[in-house]
Amino acid sequence: LSVACWEPFTLNNAKELESGLRTIALSATCLCPLAFLTSMAAIEILSKSLAVAALGLICLEYRNVLKKFSIGLWWFLGLPLLAYVLITISEAFVLIEDPDSRWEVVKDQHWVLIFFAYAYILNKYFTYKWESYLTAYICLIVSLTLFVTGQFFLGWTLPRVDPAIFPLGNYFRATGLFNNPLSFANGMGMSSLFLAGVALAYFSNLEEKHKRWRYFLALGSFAGFLGMFLTFSRGAWVAYILSLIFGALFTKRAWILNLCLPLIILVAVAMTGNHNLSQRITSGFAGTDISVQDRWSIWEANVKMIKENPLFGVGSMQNKTLLPFYLKEDTRDSSLTTHAHNNYIQIWAGQGLFVLLFYLWFSIYFLYASIQLACGVSRINFYRGIGLGSCLAQLYFHMLGLTDSNFFDKESSSILIFLWSLTLVSSRQVSP
Repeated sequence: LSVACWEPFTLNNAKELESGLRTIALSATCLCPLAFLTSMAAIEILSKSLAVAALGLICLEYRNVLKKFSIGLWWFLGLPLLAYVLITISEAFVLIEDPDSRWEVVKDQHWVLIFFAYAYILNKYFTYKWESYLTAYICLIVSLTLFVTGQFFLGWTLPRVDPAIFPLGNYFRATGLFNNPLSFANGMGMSSLFLAGVALAYFSNLEEKHKRWRYFLALGSFAGFLGMFLTFSRGAWVAYILSLIFGALFTKRAWILNLCLPLIILVAVAMTGNHNLSQRITSGFAGTDISVQDRWSIWEANVKMIKENPLFGVGSMQNKTLLPFYLKEDTRDSSLTTHAHNNYIQIWAGQGLFVLLFYLWFSIYFLYASIQLACGVSRINFYRGIGLGSCLAQLYFHMLGLTDSNFFDKESSSILIFLWSLTLVSSRQVSP
């Protein structure tokens, strides 16, 4: 009798638990893209909540989890992701003596758990009907662009103890709600290009019922572009144009190249309209800017580390600690203590050649998956838009990674990890 009474009680509890976990996971998944553009604290809270909720759901249906992903996919994608993390952690215990630094390296690898949590939840619940969620995302981007326009002209900032202000003559570089222009440029640039990809997928299908939606997507894309432009991050501008040029290979070239025109026009206006703005632009490309000179010094020091430790590096993020010693050897400014300002050099110098190869492996895989999705035969515009938008956003991230270590910036890499999981799940739904 006790067993008979216990079974329905346990079953009801399991259903209630699953319902609660599902609510937490879906709420976190939907709110994370908004947090990517607004708050690092919100990103941390939501991503960890998602990971815990996803783990709980996996425990409740552990028998069916592996069946939902093919064995080939686990080997082809799971292998490089897990190898990247495991080798990095192993090197930390061998190469890093400071326990606190070692623990920081271990904690930083939780991004792979967040990726699998996104992939699990999206694979379970995502459908093309989630397209309507883009309305809230576009409204946020437009609101942020209005805010940073005031920030650029008037120096608006959040009420912080130590507000981050980046003067540019009579103007101010846009930082949004973050404290770094590059973090904001990364998020707005990726968002702009993703929405551009979705918009182009709808412009390729000129049905009258999609007319307003196409132009609303285009508005969101332009607002994101303008927010990125006002950061006056030259590397972001170059990455944006190069991404569009590469994207021209996968859709109508005239449409993509026309997207470059607003950036070219705004740069021309800035160069002719204000001395400080034009100096900011020209000094970067002429090599006279101090930040550009510092980057060359940092790259040369990290290349020297690579030559001395090519296979396993000096330990994740330890090239930042060792940088002053290498700069001092070359009689350069040894006060610099920063990352390599290049994802590929950063990984090779810090984590070694094997980890770099695994990083390239899964990065190229996700680019290939997005291109396949964009060029696929799906009748659903949203899926093709996800493919093209993800491709453009990933290209932008990797191009920007040539002048900044954005994969190691949590505000920047969080949106990339979400796009990876969205691309993976969408491609599986189109071609299971």
